[in-house]
Amino acid sequence: MKMLLMDAFTKFECIGGVCPDTCCIGWNIYIDPHSMKNYRSVPGKFGEELCGKIKINDRGIGYFELDTKQRCPFLNEENWCRIYRELGPDALCTTCRDYPRIVYQAGDIQFAVLTISCPEVGRMLLSGRERQKIVFLEDERKCDINHTDWGYFNEIIRVYTTLHNVLQERQFRIRERLSASLVYVWQVYDSIPKGVKTEKLTELFMNPDLYANVIADVMENRRAITEKIKFIRIYVNAILKTSVIPELVSELHRINDYLSMNGTQLEDMLEKAFSAFDERVEETEQEQLLVYLLFRHFMENYMDHSLWDSMIFLSMFYSAYRCITVMHFLAEGEFPDFTWRVLLAARMSRQFEHSSGIRKVVLDNMREEEMEQLGYQLKLVN
Repeated sequence: MKMLLMDAFTKFECIGGVCPDTCCIGWNIYIDPHSMKNYRSVPGKFGEELCGKIKINDRGIGYFELDTKQRCPFLNEENWCRIYRELGPDALCTTCRDYPRIVYQAGDIQFAVLTISCPEVGRMLLSGRERQKIVFLEDERKCDINHTDWGYFNEIIRVYTTLHNVLQERQFRIRERLSASLVYVWQVYDSIPKGVKTEKLTELFMNPDLYANVIADVMENRRAITEKIKFIRIYVNAILKTSVIPELVSELHRINDYLSMNGTQLEDMLEKAFSAFDERVEETEQEQLLVYLLFRHFMENYMDHSLWDSMIFLSMFYSAYRCITVMHFLAEGEFPDFTWRVLLAARMSRQFEHSSGIRKVVLDNMREEEMEQLGYQLKLVN
């Protein structure tokens, strides 16, 4: 079996009670059958408490019922897990033991990734200054997948590898790299259904000297503020209808109020605010976010031939990260620091990476406004 994993995958350690946004609040905690059997055999008072807090849903799956504050019933006042304390790390159910590690399979390759819905993962990744390394491992386990179109799969792996390199080509600004990536995938996405081979296109985007001309053609001299305001409104309204994260909801309400109050002056103010973002948020932070999103999602749904959807998601997440930071700066008068931005990324991840329903609402709203087209996307990320 082949495996690609983020370099940080094996280095992560939970920081427990000092985590600024614990994963034991606000999320359903499902219990795998093995853990369920173990919990029901725990003797004594703690065993009785364990069994008393287990509920079964209509699909027959066990879970811990959250308390009135949406906390796991076994999370103590110091935000440490009592099951871990009482029974040891091996007693944790699969959900708690694996998180924030995620492994998904594409073709004959497993992709092992950490999710930035965990703030400590976000801090590790976004503070990195070196280019992200993807480690390749292979063992003697056989891949039991036999329905893969290997020609298509290998072509998409080449596309992924090319994008990974383009997004970390530091002779260009980060928005230039993202723009080049969008142009590349748009053309690949258009070519494959027509049976057109993409080798020459990929060769172009493997050579920075060649795709520099592409970047020069698509980058605008002035920032496209009108497109960003349109995106902010659609994003905010969609999330306010669906979100279950109180901290992010209150933030978005403030942004919505600000959009309503400052309509005529907003463009000039946003122009200055985005310039402040460029000055204060290091390009390496933005690069790390984009490379993470690419690794986490690009190959996940490759069989659906949804390459462009993967890029729209990457662009949407990155644009929301920039726009909410900028709007917070305008609304509060103080530019958000790195810790705030890590928490923002974590809460956005909870919404988009762990809830396909919320992600679909935002993407559907964007499609209704034809915001998924390449021209709009290039303006959005500029």
